[in-house]
Amino acid sequence: MFEQPNDFREECDAMYRLLKPLADADFGRATRFKAWTINDVLTHLHMWNWAVDQSLTNEAAFTAFLGGLRDKLGVQGGLRAFENEWIGGLKGQALLETWRTQYQLVADHFSAADPKARLKWAGPDMSARSSITARLMETWAHGQAVYDVLGVERADGDRIRNIAVLGINTFGWTHTVHGEPVPPAMPHVRLTGPSGEVWTWNEPSATELIEGSATEFCQVVAQTRNVADTKLKVVGPVATHWMSIAQCFAGPPETPPAPGVRRREAVSVKPRLVYFDFSGSRGEECRIALHLAGIDFDDVRIPRADWPALKPTMPFGSMPVLELPGRPPLAQSNAILVYLGRLHGLHPVDAFEAARHEALMCAAEDLRHAILPTMRMTDPEQVRKAREALAANEMKTWGSQVERQLGAGPFVAGAKLQVADLKLYMVVRWLTSGSLDHVPPEVLSHCPKLLRLAQAVGEHEGVKGWVARKG
Repeated sequence: MFEQPNDFREECDAMYRLLKPLADADFGRATRFKAWTINDVLTHLHMWNWAVDQSLTNEAAFTAFLGGLRDKLGVQGGLRAFENEWIGGLKGQALLETWRTQYQLVADHFSAADPKARLKWAGPDMSARSSITARLMETWAHGQAVYDVLGVERADGDRIRNIAVLGINTFGWTHTVHGEPVPPAMPHVRLTGPSGEVWTWNEPSATELIEGSATEFCQVVAQTRNVADTKLKVVGPVATHWMSIAQCFAGPPETPPAPGVRRREAVSVKPRLVYFDFSGSRGEECRIALHLAGIDFDDVRIPRADWPALKPTMPFGSMPVLELPGRPPLAQSNAILVYLGRLHGLHPVDAFEAARHEALMCAAEDLRHAILPTMRMTDPEQVRKAREALAANEMKTWGSQVERQLGAGPFVAGAKLQVADLKLYMVVRWLTSGSLDHVPPEVLSHCPKLLRLAQAVGEHEGVKGWVARKG
C-alpha cells in the first residue's frame, strides 16, 4: 500500500465535512473560479473520480467514456455541458453523497493497486501513483474555490507535499506547454509545510530562490492564487518567471488568475461546534462553555440519520468536534473544554490545580464509558440488570470518589465556575433526571457536595442564559 490514496481520501473527507451542513440552495453559490458553482465543482470532481476508477478497474469502460467525451468537446458548451449531462441533474446534498461514495471507492481501489501500474488517461498514460496524486491535486485545487466562497480558511495537512512535488516536477512542463525553452537549472525551493517541517529541492542558491509557505507555493502552481497575493520570497529571473506561469496540471497553457481575483470571501467566519441534535451530554457542555466564553459560534446539530456518513470523516470517529478558522478540527470533549477554559478564564492557571480539574473530567468520562454498553443492549431484561448493577456499584462509588475531591464549593474551585463543573453538571443531571431507565433519581443522594455543585451550575446566570437562548 502507498500513501497517496489515503492522502486523497483525507482531502476529500475534509471538504465533505465542510459541505455536509449546507442547505441544498447553498450549493448553487458561484465561486471565483470561472463562476463555477459548488455544484459544478462537485460534478467535475465526481466525474473524473469515476473516470480514474474506470481507468484502474475497467479500461474498456474508460475508453468508451473518453470516446464519448471527445465527440462532445467540440459541441457548444464544451466540457461543462458534457459534465452537466453526465451527472443527470444531481445537485446539493444528493450530489455530495454520490461524490463521497465514489471517492471512497477510488481510495479503496487505489490502495490495493500496484503504484507502478500503468493506466490509460485523457493524456499520456500514467502510473497509479501519479493518477491518484493528480486526483488529490484536483480536489485540493478546486476545493480552494469552495473554501473561498464560504469564507473558510482551509487547514492544510502535510499531504499537500504531494502537490508541492507536482509543482517541482512540472517545472519543465510549464515552460514547454507555453512554448518556451526550459531553463538549464531550476531555482532552489525551500518550503515550510503545515506541520512546520521544511522541504527543500534543488541546489542551494541565493540568486535563484523560492521560499515560504508550502500552501502558498501549491496555490501558485495550481493557479488558485497569483504569486503577488502570497508572501513567497521569489528571487531571480528564472524563479520569477516560473512563478508567473506555473502550471502543475495537464492541458493547454492556462493564464494564472490576476492579482486579487482569487481570494477568500470577506464573510464572518465563526467557530463551529458539531454534535448530535440534542441538548445533552458532551456536546451540550461544550456549547455552554462557548457561550460562557462569549464566543459567537455555529451550533451545528447533526441528525442521527446523517451520522454514519459523517463518522469516518471525524478525527476519532466521534463527536463533539470544534472547528476553528484555519485550524484542524479539534475532537474529544475534554480537549475542547480545556482549550476553551485556558483561553477564556474557565480553567485554573496553576498547573497542579488544572491537572486536578482534568482528573475529575477524566473520571466523568470513565463513568460515561461504563454506562455506554447498556445504551447498545437490545434485550430489556439485560438492560435492567446491567443498569441496576451500575446504580448499586459504579455510580455510587464514582459519586463518593468525586465527593471527596470537592471542597466548600459551590464549584470545584470554590466560587468560580469552570469547565470541570460543566462536565460534572451534565453527568449528574443525566443520572438524577430519571431519564436513564432503572437508575433511581436518588442514586447520588449520598453526595451532597456534588448535588450542590450541579444545582449551582444550573442556577448560574450564564448557564441559564444559554438554556433560555436555546429554549
